[in-house]
Amino acid sequence: MDRRDGLIAMDRKSGVAGFVLGLVLSVTVAGLLVGLGGFLSFVDLVSRTPSAAVAAEGAEAADAIVVLTGGPARLETGMKLLNDDQGKRLLISGVNPIIDREEVRKLIDPAYLAEFDCCVDLDKSATNTISNATETARWAADHNYRRVIVVTAGYHMPRSLAEMRRAAPDIAWIPQAVHPADTHLGGWWRRPGSARLLFSEYMKYLAMQIRFRLETL
Repeated sequence: MDRRDGLIAMDRKSGVAGFVLGLVLSVTVAGLLVGLGGFLSFVDLVSRTPSAAVAAEGAEAADAIVVLTGGPARLETGMKLLNDDQGKRLLISGVNPIIDREEVRKLIDPAYLAEFDCCVDLDKSATNTISNATETARWAADHNYRRVIVVTAGYHMPRSLAEMRRAAPDIAWIPQAVHPADTHLGGWWRRPGSARLLFSEYMKYLAMQIRFRLETL
């Protein structure tokens, strides 16, 4: 091989390497754009989650309410809905097993203690969103409830509803989002804490979707 042939061979190798590098970069950029688009869609979904569960005029009222533990605002919202006759009974799902009913009662607004004593059940078996859905579906089936209001944080609602619907597709699950004071959906990109929380929940949401697909194979 003369010098000219060697240069041609080098040019071909450089061309192939450049093509592969360009392809890898293009795929990477495309993947990042798709991922960013998915994340922004998730944030939009969270921001549009209904924050009121009052039935429309003429619509059938909910049968019951479930509160997924994780913050005092969720419990307060659930008890208010129960007090306002938005459901016949309320389940608090994910209560720490070492906490007894009397300790939970101390967390209730005194105005709602009568409702707590008569119409609230505690689920101490659930340890995550999947088991929240499983235990809530079992509770609803035991009481023959067909419409259940779900109370949890707004960022947690998409995943919670998906798990509930998978556990009991014949039940109508009605979202009641609670937005914690330290979670700012407006201008979240300027607040590292809110951005991290939303991205973390988005990754869990993606993992759930992958699990759902694998389970159907």
